[in-house]
Amino acid sequence: MASPVYINVDFFPEYHKKISVIPVIEVPYGSTIYWRLNFRNFAKFRYDKIQFSFYFPYHTPFYSGDKNIKSKIDAPIQVIKGGEVRNEGEYKYGIKVENTEEDKVIYDEDPYIIVLPPFKEYIFENIPNYPQRV
Repeated sequence: MASPVYINVDFFPEYHKKISVIPVIEVPYGSTIYWRLNFRNFAKFRYDKIQFSFYFPYHTPFYSGDKNIKSKIDAPIQVIKGGEVRNEGEYKYGIKVENTEEDKVIYDEDPYIIVLPPFKEYIFENIPNYPQRV
């Protein structure tokens, strides 16, 4: 079983580009993805009306098949579990920040997750031109 992978998402409510996240991340097959939400200036902003959504518009890397994960904000640092990745490939996903009181999208970012193929053990004797044991 692969190690957990934490994707940091920084939210800056006072800036034009409100989310900072790695645009492309490679993760090992079988790992579990978590998003670590870091809220800057938490005390100065009303977070009780903010909702984060992580969504996969086409297909999902998660074994569970989950395509939409939502979370209300209640702390300056919050960890959201995505799931275990069991489908290798490239996945575009969205991170949407919404004001639920005004029913308004504050920001929407579209990074990528690349799930690397599972590790395979290779038997060197089957490789051409590899010295054979005697």
